[in-house]
Amino acid sequence: MTLRTLFHLALLLALPPLLVGIVNRTKAIVAGRRGPPLLQAYFDLAKLLRKGAVYSRTTSWVFRAGPVLGLAAIASAGLLLSMGGAPSLVAFGGDFVLFAYLLGLARFVTALAENSRIPVDDPNTHLELTMIHEVMVLDHGGPDLAFILYGASMKLFLFGAILSRLVFGHGEGALAAELLFLAGILAFAVGIGLVESSMARLRMIRVPQLLVGASVLSAFALVLLLR
Repeated sequence: MTLRTLFHLALLLALPPLLVGIVNRTKAIVAGRRGPPLLQAYFDLAKLLRKGAVYSRTTSWVFRAGPVLGLAAIASAGLLLSMGGAPSLVAFGGDFVLFAYLLGLARFVTALAENSRIPVDDPNTHLELTMIHEVMVLDHGGPDLAFILYGASMKLFLFGAILSRLVFGHGEGALAAELLFLAGILAFAVGIGLVESSMARLRMIRVPQLLVGASVLSAFALVLLLR
């Protein structure tokens, strides 16, 4: 395992909560507020990990396993992702299929929907009819909730890594590639904050249209890849 691979592994494990902090700080600046510290997500995770978990007598092992399995699936998907122009830690033919299935598994066991972000959901709302990101995890607390929040931030990091690679590519040389990758990730987080500060989420009746459109584009991309 090379030092560059270890660096990417460290980024995958350490950087995701910072993206959440950048998004929240960007939204606060646009709204004219000071906002929470950039490292607030780390503080929240540490606080939750120190707490205990309370389980209902009517729940089974599936309820307890959901947050752990979700985080494990997302972390495993991160090992398949190439960062900064370097090869991924685990790579083989058709690994993109496993990448998609791992993210699907994470959403299946915890029912989180696309990081609860615009245009599907609004992370600032607290109404049970609209907060897709909260309703499915209201019964979790302590370390379980920490795993869910950390997994969601890691999933956001993976999406940012993919977009950074597609938009910015990779520079010549290892150092230039890593700096360009990090710049792309940071720009991705700032962009999310700006978008969420300037638009509202889609009406619920429009969400199926968005999902169908995304599925069609994904199928078209797969056909082009297999040609």
